[in-house]
Amino acid sequence: MSLGTCGRYELVRRIGAGELAEVFAARRPSTDGRDHPVAIKRLLPHAAANPALVGMFEDEGRLAMRLVHPNICRVYGLEQDGETPFLVMEWIPGASLRDLVERSSSRGSLPISLAIRICSIVAGALDHAHLIRDSHGRGLGIVHRDVAPPNIMLGIDGGVKLLDFGLAKARTQLHRTQPGFVKGKFGYLAPEQLQGLCDVRTDVFQLGLCLFEALTGCRVFPQDTAAETVAALGEYRAPPSARALRPDVSPEIDAVVARALAPAPNDRFQDARAMRAALDSTLRPLGHAADQLALAAFVSAHFSSGDTVEEQIDRVTAELEQRRRRPILLVLMLVLLAGALGLAAYSGYRHYVRERGDHAGETVRPSVNWEQLQRDH
Repeated sequence: MSLGTCGRYELVRRIGAGELAEVFAARRPSTDGRDHPVAIKRLLPHAAANPALVGMFEDEGRLAMRLVHPNICRVYGLEQDGETPFLVMEWIPGASLRDLVERSSSRGSLPISLAIRICSIVAGALDHAHLIRDSHGRGLGIVHRDVAPPNIMLGIDGGVKLLDFGLAKARTQLHRTQPGFVKGKFGYLAPEQLQGLCDVRTDVFQLGLCLFEALTGCRVFPQDTAAETVAALGEYRAPPSARALRPDVSPEIDAVVARALAPAPNDRFQDARAMRAALDSTLRPLGHAADQLALAAFVSAHFSSGDTVEEQIDRVTAELEQRRRRPILLVLMLVLLAGALGLAAYSGYRHYVRERGDHAGETVRPSVNWEQLQRDH
């Protein structure tokens, strides 16, 4: 059932919501007669009524549209539905890293090679965002600030996409974070964010948290409340060992995790590119065990059943296709029905005429040869 429209887009299903915005699967209008699924991110009514939040949301849209990279979710446009702004985004068939870690934990563990590959690709996406420049060659100073497993999508084709630059910091932003307001998911904050500080090394720390969780199935900061997490961050003095929880993690990989999760930014990888190089150096001995086909197979195997994001996408795509075909199928059914009725009527008519013709031939056949009588006379 349709959920109405948002601007010129038909909303098909509500995928999720946060404190400020909600996300829908939607249908993009087209002139070629085909349905194009997109994702719509729309501000919730209370947020849309707040000019500061609207400004921050519009900043997100303008920033995200600059980020064109194969491993970053595309944002196609920033549009308006009445007084409410919304983003039109790429629809990614797959599941989040959070989904994959939770599902694989119940069936075993996420292969080490795939965990490294995923985080290496995300590091590459972050490096692109960190280094992007404006038309004058000046760095935009982008920092994601919300690198977390729910924001890393894994495609059913084995692709990896980084989502949601909604909390990103950039030099070009018109609206600044208010003092005392911490941006990011509390379970995935870096220690310096509690003081309102962040740079590219903040994203390195958050990616390290994702890597640790992908390798071990455990969170570094598993506290239930924001207050407990803040307290744990304040007491954070040394990185945990992934190898201690999973002995098949090599010392080299454990060293990469530990450096990414160093409490002090100066002790971490100084940028995402350096972290990716370190991850790739541990990945090379594993060879094809971590290629795109292997990731695609793993995602498909672990999401063959259950209510997953992949299945939501399958249902949305099928629903859109059914809606497009429904009028055509109805017309075809009516044409076929009319044709069948016509053929039946024609066959009945021919049968009737044939029977009447045979019967008439028997009753009107002349019993006297008139031509012979005329000759005789």
